[in-house]
Amino acid sequence: MLMVRELWFDEMQLAINFIDTPAPKENIILWAFKPLQYYQIAPPFFLLGVKFATLIFGINEISLRLIPFISGILSIFVFYKLSKITLNTKPAVIFANLLFAINFPLVRYASEFKQYSTDVLIFMLIFIWISKINLQNPGFKTILKYSAVFTVLFFISQPSIFLLSGFILYEILYRLKSEKYANIKDLAKIISMALIPLIFVFMYKFSLPDDLSGFMDAYWTKEVPGFIAYDSILEILKENCSFFALGARYMIFFAPFVLAGFFIFLSKKSKWSLLFSCTLFSIICASILHLYPMTSRMILFLLPFAIIFIAACFDFNLKNKEIEKLFSASLIFATLFIAFLFQAKILCKNRINNILDLNGNKELMLILKDNFNTEEDVIILPLYSKSSFKYYSYLYNFNPLNVYDEKDIQKASLKAGSCIWIYVSFNAGKTMEKLNPEISKLLNKNSKIYYEISLSRWARLLKIKLL
Repeated sequence: MLMVRELWFDEMQLAINFIDTPAPKENIILWAFKPLQYYQIAPPFFLLGVKFATLIFGINEISLRLIPFISGILSIFVFYKLSKITLNTKPAVIFANLLFAINFPLVRYASEFKQYSTDVLIFMLIFIWISKINLQNPGFKTILKYSAVFTVLFFISQPSIFLLSGFILYEILYRLKSEKYANIKDLAKIISMALIPLIFVFMYKFSLPDDLSGFMDAYWTKEVPGFIAYDSILEILKENCSFFALGARYMIFFAPFVLAGFFIFLSKKSKWSLLFSCTLFSIICASILHLYPMTSRMILFLLPFAIIFIAACFDFNLKNKEIEKLFSASLIFATLFIAFLFQAKILCKNRINNILDLNGNKELMLILKDNFNTEEDVIILPLYSKSSFKYYSYLYNFNPLNVYDEKDIQKASLKAGSCIWIYVSFNAGKTMEKLNPEISKLLNKNSKIYYEISLSRWARLLKIKLL
């Protein structure tokens, strides 16, 4: 069900880039490295992987979501490995893996055509990998190798650059603390590891069009607070609590355990905890500098570690063996009980509704296609409907000529007896108030609503005849 639901607005905006891309022989690889249209940003290698899937299976919901879905499945196994090496007791490991498996944001973005599920997988894999690296006396070839690897990883998943920053910061702190490795030459080598990746990072960032950069900066400042500042911290916390509790309200109960578990994790002073702390510091700095928003889906890759922190609060051995067995049994029983509540839809009962409520636009397109008169009728598209119309008209081979944006209604040849179809998606609302004033004025003056179809709060179709 999750795999075949229709595309959401951001997915649609990204999907249109695949419809507009050149044929396979026309620089398809270079296309992935160029700025995307419709205010979208995605890693180039992620785009190429999706493009490969669409060349095999065609452009549809399943092929577009294939890589995020595979990433979500693989993440389950990688998280198990992560939990095994960061937690000490079996009950805590079992508890952490249950929370991971039934977490709604992770399930949702594993079935959504965006890179966030891939970010979760890649972030965990890199973290496990770099935590095992031992750079005692790195040579030039070693530094060059890691620089090249992280450059490639950045083009697969952008948050990987934070792990590189965290890794370098950890190595610097480790060498400053250790007299054996505290020499300027080694420190210079470690720092130079970031040189090549950062060159490509800034080349990629500054190659973005000014309107896209401005839109992103404004969006993560005003629409959804994501850049950390003295007056935005509280809003960012509220936004994150709201996002990670959507479809999983039980996570609100575990919120204090995330903070407590982080300090427990940090108190261990292991390479794991210090490496994560350095990485988290680099993410915070990037947010302060308006380089990366630290909010909602943009930091989904941190959610596995938040789950680890929750489980860390219950990760201890008691001296009394009988009490320890009782505690372990209680934790395992609670884990199984939560799994039962989840499966019975008593826990997170609205998780499916939150996804299905996004539907309706596909059905509207089929209705429009079957009833549209190509010679006399006119279609008007409000701003947020353009991507949905373009995607589904491509999918169903429906290419009418009389299609106008709401701002270009003056260009339409409207006369008495003409029928106007208004295809509203993603921003339908309950009334016509959000439409362009010119449309409202025209419709209120001499018009008759033949019918109005509203399949969800996100999908609406109106047929109006001018008198």
